[in-house]
Amino acid sequence: MEAMLKLTLKAFRAPEEPELCQEFVRQHRKVLEDFGISNVTTNNEHWLDDPNAIIIVALNEEFGMMGGIRLQLATEGRVLPMEEAIAKLDPQVKQALEELRPHGNGEVCSLWPPGNTHPAQPGGHRHLRSGRGRPHGVPGGALHQEAPEP
Repeated sequence: MEAMLKLTLKAFRAPEEPELCQEFVRQHRKVLEDFGISNVTTNNEHWLDDPNAIIIVALNEEFGMMGGIRLQLATEGRVLPMEEAIAKLDPQVKQALEELRPHGNGEVCSLWPPGNTHPAQPGGHRHLRSGRGRPHGVPGGALHQEAPEP
């Protein structure tokens, strides 16, 4: 039986942990580069000072950040990274998202490095377990959340 890797999950608002946020950005860029993606317009740092950006990271004492998720809630005056990128392709997305804003919407970005790498290998990406069945990184996505009843 394989030894289990001990992970600590830490959740915080982006401005509360600037160093962990910078590591999340670095690791996310490495994952994108591993997939041959180097020019992603949504891969920016505009969310680092956003208190509505909630970050959850999986940390290991030996290997550091093993993965994480950024949930950025839409707020007045801030454009979500995916909204900015998609609006260049379809200007109607801004109006559609603006109509959803009162009900609650946001964006999810995850960092889960590919499964067939190891911290000791060049590139230094981490994995939770090896094997081809493990899901690969998901650069970004959209989220719509229904507002609770008053």
